[in-house]
Amino acid sequence: FLPLESVNVGLGYMKPEITEKTVKVVNEYFDVARKVSAKEVFTNQFIKR
Repeated sequence: FLPLESVNVGLGYMKPEITEKTVKVVNEYFDVARKVSAKEVFTNQFIKR
């Protein structure tokens, strides 16, 4: 099973709202040295079909 985004855009593609939600949860519930933004930790720049 491949998500529709992976079929259309390429394997490894992540919707920005998913990465933002994940980073928000990590920043809130884990003991991180500093809070980061989704743009600091993930990019779809290198996804190729």
